[in-house]
Amino acid sequence: MIVECGHCGAPLDVREGRRYTRCGYCKKTSEQRMLRTIEPQTPPNWRPPAVWTPPAHVPANSAVPLRHAATAAVAPIIIAIVVFAIGGAVAVGAIASASRRKAPIFGPGAGGVARKEPAALAKVTLAESPEELQKLTGVPMDAHFSMRVPLAHPNWEAVTFRWDKDHLEHVKDFYFNATSSPSGEARKKLKALLDRRWGKDGFNWEGCGLYVSEKGDHVGSHVTIEQHGKEQKENPRWQKQVEAMWSLARYGVLGVGDKPSKQALRDHLGLGYALADLTKLDTEADIDKAEQAATSVYPGAIRNLSIDLEYKVALDHPYYGEMTIAWKNKKNAKVAEVELWPPPAADNKWSNQTAIDACVTAAFGKPSRVSEGDHLGGSRDTTWTPAAGGSIRVYHHLIVISLRDNPFSKPMPKDVFLKTVTALEQCGKTAG
Repeated sequence: MIVECGHCGAPLDVREGRRYTRCGYCKKTSEQRMLRTIEPQTPPNWRPPAVWTPPAHVPANSAVPLRHAATAAVAPIIIAIVVFAIGGAVAVGAIASASRRKAPIFGPGAGGVARKEPAALAKVTLAESPEELQKLTGVPMDAHFSMRVPLAHPNWEAVTFRWDKDHLEHVKDFYFNATSSPSGEARKKLKALLDRRWGKDGFNWEGCGLYVSEKGDHVGSHVTIEQHGKEQKENPRWQKQVEAMWSLARYGVLGVGDKPSKQALRDHLGLGYALADLTKLDTEADIDKAEQAATSVYPGAIRNLSIDLEYKVALDHPYYGEMTIAWKNKKNAKVAEVELWPPPAADNKWSNQTAIDACVTAAFGKPSRVSEGDHLGGSRDTTWTPAAGGSIRVYHHLIVISLRDNPFSKPMPKDVFLKTVTALEQCGKTAG
């Protein structure tokens, strides 16, 4: 029979009548009669997923995938026993061949559900309700707002879709579980598609992200629906973010559907815009027109109101990964400053501060001030104050272009702003 682990929610194949059961994923031991029965009889050819992501309704952390402890160990032990008992070159060869097989046995999935050909998922957008998606997959949503679809694929066991109970009009997240012998090709493909947005194990961008395990046997998405801060409201982009992640993962994992466009990846997943486009920004736009000013240049700019109003933009550049454009939270305020940050894989510091300093020096001459930052780390803070107004500061982890420092200093003219942006943009191109 198949029961649900009370801690992580994983399906467990157990023998009826036993008093205790130990989960092969979270290692928790439970009294068997207290666990929810998923299937009164274990389906033929059923196998536990190699990796399990705990659903939202259980105590285990949904952000941490769990690997099945017995997946890698049981098969070699069985093979050794059979070889010892039978002997003979023919038996050994047959068993060795079976041990190398990556493809699952394409029998039914859990609950006798027929396995779905990956190509059938090309019609799935995730803008479906549970009833609509059931028509496409043949699988109903369970009591925990999840739908696990078994796959007829040599490397991927299943894909699971999940809804938020208050938003059944659209899938919230999804994850793929591999067979016991996964291929690492999906990780390589997704890394190439995400380019500089790729971090250690996938990407994260302003309320959404895709996790790809190091072995490539688990791919899962996450998205934040509710925004925090001063403006506590629903994330207006979450549905588009989910759809873009699905398009990316479906193509990268299963090779199904069209290759996602760079525009969709830029606008919804932070693939990155050109820094050079910052020259198109209307720096004289006041705060009441900030949305139009920012998104007309960078459609995927993310609004954030904390103390001041900021728009965050992902950059596609060898040196810079992210940018914020800020307005002071005051009537008639104009663009106050622009900040540039390192790319996701840079550990929040410049690997090339000397080169950046050299680029700004080439444009504006010697800096007006150089201050020691982290003495032992060898970092410094460098400042240029052009005579026409404004300032450029390069810290070990941040660049600040100040257009309006304070009421007692001259604002940075448009031509100086353009010169600054051009110098920083060309710096990366020359060195990259």
